[in-house]
Amino acid sequence: MKGIRYLFAAAALLAVLAACDGSLGAYVTVSATGAEYSAYQVPGDAWRMADDPENFDLWAFGPYQVAVKCGDTLHLYSLTAGEVTALQSPCEENGNTSFSVSFDVSAVNGAASADIYYKNGLDSQGATSGTFNITNGVSGQQDVVLVAENSSGDPIAARMVSLEISEGGSYNISLSAQDTGNLITGSLDAFSAQVPPGWASTLALIGSVTPNGTLVLSSGLSSGGGSFTSYSFASHDLASITAREQLLSPTKSVSQVITSSAPGAGFTAQLPAPFDATISHEALPLFSGLGYTAGDLLGYHLEIDWGSYKLSAFVSSGYLENNTSYQLPDLTSYPAFSDFMPGSGDNVKASAEAVMSSLSLKELSALPLNRMPREKPGLSVRLAGDEEEFAVP
Repeated sequence: MKGIRYLFAAAALLAVLAACDGSLGAYVTVSATGAEYSAYQVPGDAWRMADDPENFDLWAFGPYQVAVKCGDTLHLYSLTAGEVTALQSPCEENGNTSFSVSFDVSAVNGAASADIYYKNGLDSQGATSGTFNITNGVSGQQDVVLVAENSSGDPIAARMVSLEISEGGSYNISLSAQDTGNLITGSLDAFSAQVPPGWASTLALIGSVTPNGTLVLSSGLSSGGGSFTSYSFASHDLASITAREQLLSPTKSVSQVITSSAPGAGFTAQLPAPFDATISHEALPLFSGLGYTAGDLLGYHLEIDWGSYKLSAFVSSGYLENNTSYQLPDLTSYPAFSDFMPGSGDNVKASAEAVMSSLSLKELSALPLNRMPREKPGLSVRLAGDEEEFAVP
């Protein structure tokens, strides 16, 4: 009996150690809602197609890779069990729900037009009353926001309504004079000193995020910063700040996405240093120079686009270990992924981004990694990118 007790104790200790850092192996669960096909690979084994592409698990002794097909996009993840054991990679919802919203903002003094924001989009009308006929909506519970604007296009009143949107549904939202009180003010500090000398373009896009994730756009600001309109009913504000070496691609860029802990935020940018990557000019490029230095570095987003296709990879620092290069894998021998390699003569846009965040990779991957993390308050994601364009030999 004593030997059996020791075996149980040893098994329990191993389970605790595996859960801590994944070095002794751990189950990795993958949720990929809407995926057509998925596959995974661990060192020493071939890629395996998942029986259920939307929900599957694997056992990893450290490094592992996952591939998720969403239409013409193939998402690749090269991670370790010590970093991520619950990977979220949902496919984008296709907005094909049609509904209508009758609106009236005429009770707001100075109103000249109206905007409506819903879960995955917005629409505008140059009138104070009428009907928005939405054709690209998403069904389900969501926040719908009606904004009245003056003749200069500035927001002057707004109201948020939580609606259960369904196909063919008809809804009504009207504003009163009291809805002017829902507007508050936030600010962005100047960030011109953080932009490398001679770079051609800077822009900060500001918005507010409602409790159920609807993004209400506010304004665009230059590197001089300034004030912006926020909304008291929002969960928090979001700032997307970008500087580009050249106006048009290919170019280097640095950027930051920040979300506040409450609406009416005061934002201060912390743009990263530029990144120099080397990208080989071949169908599945070798990305080199992956030795970016930053204390909050999580890994690299590597991507190629050609025609309607996109191959998007996230490679973690843990997966790379001390390596500074990564070759995009060839999965075309699998029928489900046969289209994901550009052919000779195809024009390819390739990009490499160093990814930094105030969150751990485990926290960021739950948001998930393949979408802008706008719904979580109080975070920062910084990107330093390099791009190239070439024709495949």
